[in-house]
Amino acid sequence: MMNALKEDNNTNLQTTLLKDVMTKSPISVLEKNLASEALSLMEDKKISAIPIINSENYLVGVLSMHDLLKAGLI
Repeated sequence: MMNALKEDNNTNLQTTLLKDVMTKSPISVLEKNLASEALSLMEDKKISAIPIINSENYLVGVLSMHDLLKAGLI
């Protein structure tokens, strides 16, 4: 099954480290921001998920398009 998940560029999911494929400087929003602000930013940047941080810059969650759909906001 894992061989079927091989990328076209020969990247192997069994040997590729997350640090080599992750977004190194992700865009984030504060947890006190409005959902509409997060959605607008996600649409502008063409991303489907965004880290949510608190006022101390600690990660408190991740907001995805699925979360917004599930909440009936979009």
